[in-house]
Amino acid sequence: MEGRRLITQMFSGGMSQYLKQVQGMPPEVEKRLAKRVSKYIWDEREKNLVSKDATYLKIKEEERAVLDIPARNEAIELMWLKRYLNFGPDRPLWAKVADSLLAANTPQSEDHIPITIKQNCFLQSWLTSSSARSTQVPELRRMISVGQKYGLRIEGLAFTRSILRAMPIWHHIQADPRIRRLTNSQASRCLMEKHKVLTVGQAEDIAAPVVSIMDQSTPHQQNDRCQCRDCQELRQRDSCTHPHQCMLRTEELLDTLPQKWDPRAEQPEDYEKEPNEDVREENTEVFDYRISTNGNLSDIFRIFTDDADTSNKVLIRKIAPGNEESEKIVATDGSCTNNGQEDARAGAGVFYGHGDPTNQSIRLPKRAENVKIIQSNQAAELVVAMKATEPIAKTVRVKLETDSKYVITYLTKGLRKMEDTGYIDVNNAEIIRTMIARYRVHEAPIHVKWVKGHNGHEGNEEADTLAGMATTKLTEDQLDLTVPQNLRITGAKLKVLTQRLAYTAIRQHKSAVTPDRPRTRSIITQVKTQT
Repeated sequence: MEGRRLITQMFSGGMSQYLKQVQGMPPEVEKRLAKRVSKYIWDEREKNLVSKDATYLKIKEEERAVLDIPARNEAIELMWLKRYLNFGPDRPLWAKVADSLLAANTPQSEDHIPITIKQNCFLQSWLTSSSARSTQVPELRRMISVGQKYGLRIEGLAFTRSILRAMPIWHHIQADPRIRRLTNSQASRCLMEKHKVLTVGQAEDIAAPVVSIMDQSTPHQQNDRCQCRDCQELRQRDSCTHPHQCMLRTEELLDTLPQKWDPRAEQPEDYEKEPNEDVREENTEVFDYRISTNGNLSDIFRIFTDDADTSNKVLIRKIAPGNEESEKIVATDGSCTNNGQEDARAGAGVFYGHGDPTNQSIRLPKRAENVKIIQSNQAAELVVAMKATEPIAKTVRVKLETDSKYVITYLTKGLRKMEDTGYIDVNNAEIIRTMIARYRVHEAPIHVKWVKGHNGHEGNEEADTLAGMATTKLTEDQLDLTVPQNLRITGAKLKVLTQRLAYTAIRQHKSAVTPDRPRTRSIITQVKTQT
């Protein structure tokens, strides 16, 4: 069977890969090919011993990891979507043609929207036709459908102003719905036809004189006869006869944007800086608390998001500089008995100081908020790092001392990559998410220092003792893995998605609903008991 699995991977997968990428695969061909693979894997038997869906499961899930042709095809379609939503200088020509096709094929309810302002249906609130009865190009219809199926949406904790300014202003997808009523006035038509306004940034530039009136920094007069430099420029450059009215309309458009999407508002970017700028201590790094997504519009899309509503509230973190007098040193360590076995018991220890009542000895539960907690050293090290800042005031600088390079990697160098790839195939993902969220709300710097374990370091030895004590506790402790809505991010960034990663994530989604096999579980239990 293993040989047949590898042959399937090479021939059924490899030989159909290119054709699927360039021209798609008709549904009837996909069904025939998937059925043929299943028959071949079971050596042409009339009845398969295990269901087709079960054979697709990973080998570590007691199955064969047979190539799932439909899942592979969906992963390729997500690569189409990735290329289509590439808004960089190397955006393919076909994507620009697709923009026009999607804008031309819309339901009747969208006919009143001028086609000149329909830039992209994923960035704006107008709808394109996606039903099988529409005249939409089949490949584009499949691309849209797979995006909807796996939760494609704009998501991020915050965005830089360059991204906010690049968003379309007309029918901005994150704006208040009343923005749809601001397209049919004389001023709006002037903005579209004469000023060629398409983006938030262009609208902000035109509205600037009106906004500046409030602080009296502009000579602009609030009428269409104003002779200020800005009004004269609009008249001469754009042949506009009522510049003040156009300025007011752009301000109205901008006022429909929530703070998170308004470049005029205070943003987290205003207070963020590179970590490690002031670190001089050996083996020490600073937790990267930054939450602003930078780059271009390609960076704002995430796939495999969950059903929760995204928050338009932003965390403005005005980080306190911290000083030596307000620093707290915390030592952490994890422990696990029978590591890797079914009867493993993990414990975590946090040491703040001798006789300190906030010292913690935590026995990890097997489940927390419907999340399975792996009983391992690594899980314990993450839990204890997550709990370390709990009793410390937010304005106090923290120095976390740990012998776990695993924890340090997730808090520093590996943080961005892990978040961008959506924690796909990452163990202890929910604990890591919670840990990062808690560190981001801390208002003073968090320094992370690696210390050599079991080498006489006082804090490490005390934390290790607390962790060992935790594994002997008779009752499990409770873990709160709640992440505040304005710090919760789901899914993977579409821009960094690879076909392999997409396939892995799709298989995770499908395996989650694959029926359990009681007979298989019973046999495995018998084997374990006998051995």
